[in-house]
Amino acid sequence: LFLLSVTTSLSAKVAVSSERITGSLALSRLELALKHSDVGPFSVALLEVAVNFYVSNILLPHINAVFEKGFPIPTLDHVQLSDIVLKPQQDFFLLGANVHRTSTD
Repeated sequence: LFLLSVTTSLSAKVAVSSERITGSLALSRLELALKHSDVGPFSVALLEVAVNFYVSNILLPHINAVFEKGFPIPTLDHVQLSDIVLKPQQDFFLLGANVHRTSTD
């Protein structure tokens, strides 16, 4: 029927504790453009407003609620992480930390 182009700009914040990785997303820009239409040209301005509203007021708050709870960092029993560093790489994050073994007594 028709093909849309979507251009977005998001910013992400990531935080790391000894137990969890948390974060949040913020939308800077979301633009729609009509690339092809079998029904003739039409304005996507109203659709762009609706999509921006949905993403900003429904989708991102839901995603941020999940990110706020965070994701557990898998650790072994009697092992504690400190001085955690999260370094973005191409296609992944590298997590570095000092590892301390705690007493089993």
